Amino acid sequence: MIIDAHAALSSRIELQQIEIAKLKERIEVKQKKISELQRELDGKRAMLQSCVKISKASKQDKPRKKDLKLKTYKGCRERQLPSGLYAVCCKKHSRIYYNLYNFEHGYLRPEIKRLKNTISQIRHSINIMKARLKRMESRLPGITFGTKRLFRAQFTKYWYDCGRWKAEWRSARLKSFKVVGRLDAACGNFVFKYRPDAKTLDIVLSKDRTITVKDVYFPYGQGLLEAVLNTRAPVTWEITDHGEYYIFKAMFTPPEVKRNYFTGDGVIGYDKNYDHIAWAETDGEGNLLRRGKIPFNLEGKTTGQVNKILEAAAIGLVKIAREAHKPLVGEELDTSNSKTKLKYGSKERNRKISRFAYQKMDRSIESRATKEGVGLILKDPAYTSMIGKMKYMRAFGVPIHIAAAYVIGRRRLGLKEKVPAAYRKIVTDKNLKRHHWSYWRFLHRHLNGIQTKDFYQLALNKQVFLSVKGVKATLSSEA
Repeated sequence: MIIDAHAALSSRIELQQIEIAKLKERIEVKQKKISELQRELDGKRAMLQSCVKISKASKQDKPRKKDLKLKTYKGCRERQLPSGLYAVCCKKHSRIYYNLYNFEHGYLRPEIKRLKNTISQIRHSINIMKARLKRMESRLPGITFGTKRLFRAQFTKYWYDCGRWKAEWRSARLKSFKVVGRLDAACGNFVFKYRPDAKTLDIVLSKDRTITVKDVYFPYGQGLLEAVLNTRAPVTWEITDHGEYYIFKAMFTPPEVKRNYFTGDGVIGYDKNYDHIAWAETDGEGNLLRRGKIPFNLEGKTTGQVNKILEAAAIGLVKIAREAHKPLVGEELDTSNSKTKLKYGSKERNRKISRFAYQKMDRSIESRATKEGVGLILKDPAYTSMIGKMKYMRAFGVPIHIAAAYVIGRRRLGLKEKVPAAYRKIVTDKNLKRHHWSYWRFLHRHLNGIQTKDFYQLALNKQVFLSVKGVKATLSSEA
């Protein structure tokens, strides 16, 4: 009981630290959003003042041109057309206002009011989060055996019958029974003794009392349990009472399987995405041999369905590596805080990130690779997509995700990715003297805004670019 309490408490403390970090990230995201909205609000207010000046100047006999011009700001959607109309240009549509009065009272003033209300609501939510963060940082987390819901029920549901609540509480507290295994025990446990040949489980309660449970068989992992019992390894047993039936659980460390980590003959690099796994096979020198992708669809699926779909994809990926006798090389990502920024992002991007079951995908691949004896190596994925789309995507005629998987595989082989000659003069001399990742950091910072499909248009072997503006000008002329 003391061991369980310590384990539950340490787990709760660690979970609270993760929640505090996520809460701080959410507060930071909201504060950045307030700064953006405040800049937009200031621009709208200045625009409103210019509308007042235009209205006054239009009544004069000889108004100045600058008094009749609508004041705009960088990134605004409002436009003053030469014909005297006013337009609001959105992404998918545009609205036209035929005079200044309609533009001011039909659009600008309501928009200013909306921005004020939005900023006020976000500030209110930030105050609530800060108060919650202060409570979490100043108070140690607590744990409750038997669930907090049942503990609080003594003051609500069972307030009139304390005896009934105690019975429910004791039933919830004593419904499970666990005994940790021992290495020096005959069957891995002094209390539970499992006989694989007879499929019986003997529970030794005392010297004179033993309970025998017949027909104890595990549909999954029976062979692993028998192998562990033959090696005299510790086995932990747990019994849970569910009223009409009991559930028996056997917990142990499975025997180690020799895994193939040899990269001399090449590797299988893979890139995880929200709707498929892209893979690329290389030889020992980093040349591309095969490539492909394993598609799946997680949209509208339940948690159980998602697990089965990802397990099937992991089985297919590991099968490719096992048949090629090569280890898998993947990317090591930290997505713990990736969903905290979804509040104010693109809807399509948010939907893709929400469907990106990264941790489940990782667990499925790791579990299957361990069973099949396939090595799994994780590498830093920094700039792999940038390298893939600028260097290999057009050269091999493959999608960007397969190119990124190819780059990850080459990175494990220790190969250096040089900048193509077409882009080499763009990189400054300061970056050229540093680590080769510094080249790609520079290109990522200046060319990241270019769409992936546009890199197919660049004739890399025929043209050398001297500046970033030259790349963008070439793309605009070929579009």
